[in-house]
Amino acid sequence: MNYFLFFEGYYKKSKIHLHVYRILFYLMNIISFLLIFYTAVISVLHLAAVTSLGSSALRTAAEGTSLTDLDIEYNNALIYLRNSITIGGANTSSYPIFTAIISAASSAIIGMVAFFSVNDKYKKAKVRIRELEYEKMLYELNLAEYSDLETKDKNLYEETVRIVNFISVKITRQSKLRKENNG
Repeated sequence: MNYFLFFEGYYKKSKIHLHVYRILFYLMNIISFLLIFYTAVISVLHLAAVTSLGSSALRTAAEGTSLTDLDIEYNNALIYLRNSITIGGANTSSYPIFTAIISAASSAIIGMVAFFSVNDKYKKAKVRIRELEYEKMLYELNLAEYSDLETKDKNLYEETVRIVNFISVKITRQSKLRKENNG
């Protein structure tokens, strides 16, 4: 078995995991920001439509006249714009509130998952990469446990297994102790 190829394979896998966690973390935060932005746009459009309709109605009631064509077109344009980018229920007055609640809850959940889970896994992957790079440096310079050229590759294998948690560290230590006792 070529132990260095084993090391290289897990080094590459660890690098891929590091990049996946980084991308996932940023992607989740971007989704959260997009939800908040969507809620803000919907709320502004809803309030603009309601305010425009209300002010037009007050003005016409005060003047005792009917709505002008310009008022009707403007109000219809706002209502159309609001309804075209909303998902069902846009005509209800509580729609922005429901959207804000759903968006806030979704953003909170996404933020917590991103911060507590993905960020933690990213940090662990980063430490794993640093440890593997350190072991590779020691291996290439023939230092520490890699100074004996006969056991150098096997030691690299054992350290790689320990770092990537391929098997329990306890099992690795027990096998090392057995070898030393039999040795």
